[in-house]
Amino acid sequence: MSAAPRQPKHPARFSLWKALLFCALFACAFLGVQYVIAYKYEPADCWPERYADYAAEPAGSIDVVFLGTSQSYWGVSPMILWNEAGITSVNMSGIMHQHTMVYQQLLTLLELNEPPKYVVFNPSSLVQYYSAEDEKLKPVWEQFIRTLPAPAQKLRAYQAMCAEADGGLDRLGFWLPLLRYHSRWNELTGDDLRLPSYYAGQYQPFLKGQMPMMEGIVISDFVYAEEENTGFEGLIEEAVAGWEKIFALCREAGITPVALIMPRFDGMLKGEPLEAMLDFLDGEGVDVINYLDEVSLVEMEWDYRRHFKDREHLNFRGSLYCSQDLAWQLSDLFDLQDHRDDPAYSQWQADWEQFSAAYHDEIVETLGEDYLEPM
Repeated sequence: MSAAPRQPKHPARFSLWKALLFCALFACAFLGVQYVIAYKYEPADCWPERYADYAAEPAGSIDVVFLGTSQSYWGVSPMILWNEAGITSVNMSGIMHQHTMVYQQLLTLLELNEPPKYVVFNPSSLVQYYSAEDEKLKPVWEQFIRTLPAPAQKLRAYQAMCAEADGGLDRLGFWLPLLRYHSRWNELTGDDLRLPSYYAGQYQPFLKGQMPMMEGIVISDFVYAEEENTGFEGLIEEAVAGWEKIFALCREAGITPVALIMPRFDGMLKGEPLEAMLDFLDGEGVDVINYLDEVSLVEMEWDYRRHFKDREHLNFRGSLYCSQDLAWQLSDLFDLQDHRDDPAYSQWQADWEQFSAAYHDEIVETLGEDYLEPM
């Protein structure tokens, strides 16, 4: 009786390929879960697209860059500055972007393109400050770092965040949200499952970085009331040091820093806080455009229901109204050339025409013609 034929052995490399395939599938699933359960903080801000557009602008063509918090993000319209005075500007402000983020962002912008002539800052963190260890700011820092263009820029900002937190930060959980947000499964919504391409599709390049229109077309129902910041104990030391560092970087890069104090009626910048902020900026030799000045408040004749989203933010219509005045304030303060008749800036005029048409259609559809601001 002959022996049964021996079965051929599978090559060792076949087992290796199976192991590699399993590892690859596991890694994809693991990274996918990290993305799903990481906090999404205003993903429609479209930071990757905003940075890419800024880098693509012709070198030296930007007059003004706006940096700072949601007040300037909501309140400044680069397209209005263009239409009013031919100023080329980009709004790179973001929600809760305090001085440490602004410094990191300015470093990044200097690496992406030639320095602008002026950078206009919203320095509200001098009196209202959240550090990196505060729960309210953690998702903002995460979005800020993850959406910076280059790995070296992400690492630099991450190190700045850790230094600001002074040990009060879960570093491993920052890079691996699964370790920290294991309890978030009960909070997940459809927005968590959307890919970055979904938000990129909402990007409106003709806004030049301003808050998307439909997010800012609202009618405010609050009643204006006189309030004061009665708990003021002086400017925040960390913020003072942070803004001094920012102004020094500007001057090193040949940029003129400008402070922009936006209109707000929550009492945060009324009385002593505003006076202290103005004294600090004056000591730093920084020009100030102050919409809380008594003369400005009278001249602007703010309509709180028409112009404001809430007590401290302009809505989209308010941003148009404010930016019309801001264009001429900037022109009066500085030697800014009107580019509207220069063929080299024809794309700006094309962006304006697209902006104007989109604004008209969205306002009329949402609120009616009575809410169109004259442009």
